[in-house]
Amino acid sequence: NEESEMDLRGESLVKGYVGRIPGRLDAERLHDDLMKQNKGRVLYTQAYEALLPYVRRVNVADAVFLLDPGEYHADTSELVQILQDGHYGIEMDEESWSRLTTWIDLNAPCHGTWTDVFNRDTPCCAMVRRRELADLYGSSPIDPEVIPDTPVYDETPVVFNYEEKRDPAPRKAGNLPDSLEKKTINLGSGQSIELVQVKSDLWMSSCEISNGEFSLFDSEYSGRFYWKRALETDPDDKGIPMDNPDQPVTHVSWNRAMAFCEWLSDETGLNVSLPTEDEWEYACLAGSTGNFGFPDEDFSNYENLADKTFATAGIVFKKEVSYANLASGTDLVVAEGVDLADKRFDDGALVTAAVGSYKPNTFGLYDMHGNVAEWTLTDFGNGEKVVKGGSFLDRPEKASVDVRHGYPVWQNVHNVGIRIVAKTKMEAASK
Repeated sequence: NEESEMDLRGESLVKGYVGRIPGRLDAERLHDDLMKQNKGRVLYTQAYEALLPYVRRVNVADAVFLLDPGEYHADTSELVQILQDGHYGIEMDEESWSRLTTWIDLNAPCHGTWTDVFNRDTPCCAMVRRRELADLYGSSPIDPEVIPDTPVYDETPVVFNYEEKRDPAPRKAGNLPDSLEKKTINLGSGQSIELVQVKSDLWMSSCEISNGEFSLFDSEYSGRFYWKRALETDPDDKGIPMDNPDQPVTHVSWNRAMAFCEWLSDETGLNVSLPTEDEWEYACLAGSTGNFGFPDEDFSNYENLADKTFATAGIVFKKEVSYANLASGTDLVVAEGVDLADKRFDDGALVTAAVGSYKPNTFGLYDMHGNVAEWTLTDFGNGEKVVKGGSFLDRPEKASVDVRHGYPVWQNVHNVGIRIVAKTKMEAASK
């Protein structure tokens, strides 16, 4: 943005770049001479470091399990999302999209060869062993250090002509109900869903659907784990739990969300569905005219967003050995959302919090911004559905009521969950 521009200039045009403090694995496995040459730092490039926080990719410290199809699809990266929105008029041709998505699919590397990192021969015996295995299994003896000839890349910086920033038209304040009626759907097994009447004909769940509630529909469901960045987590453990019964459901596709709504309709006799985008925005703002349903920029009492805890929890900078480590002994590389988190505020949650942990908006609805993003009924185009609200790894500006993303209906998106609406008289809700 205009206040903080991203420097993507080529290496020859950037002076004073010093690199990053290495993680434990880097500090232990990189050549001693390389570490001395780089003064204890890991050298990428200025442009790479600026771009990487906008890319979702597998982390060294990620939990290890079989991924869902599309879990790390390029469309879950903020970089792709802002370019799809036409960021400052940037136009991407088919070849550009192919190169970008391939780079992300390859886990967004900076360096392509060993000699690109350190201009010396590859480590002892590595190439010899590679050739031995190629001969043994009938493979072609490919030398990964050989870089094919490619056209010279034009590093001339692009100059953007920023349009004059215009304030959006003021929102019309919504009509607040005279009183907030509430009903409870009792699901049994200690699980219940509270509904709030936000319009005369519209009831919405006060909280996002929890793992415990969803598991009554799908007993094999698991919220799984987030990466191993926690003081209590042993490096051999799976990671930070996201499958506690009171945490919001994640990794569910739009198709599964609608199937849950159909099941709940059958169980209760209500007409249960997902909200439309307009219904979601109306409920989120709860009569306010801004972009958020909470009263000021300090979100920490109201929402679980990318904050100080998300950016720093579990990270220990070890001065005596000059590297960054996690308290549990796992490694740290650049991770999605961390560098961009709003560290001024601290909501206390590293990953998803139990639903309803923070203050509600005026309608009595919890977690409308953050915790997990939420599916809607509204079409995004190209067979995709609109997702709203942002999640625990999104900074506030990415969780604004104006922000919308689209995902295919089959995709189990890692940070997207469910909030339901009911549009039938509520007498049946006590089942």
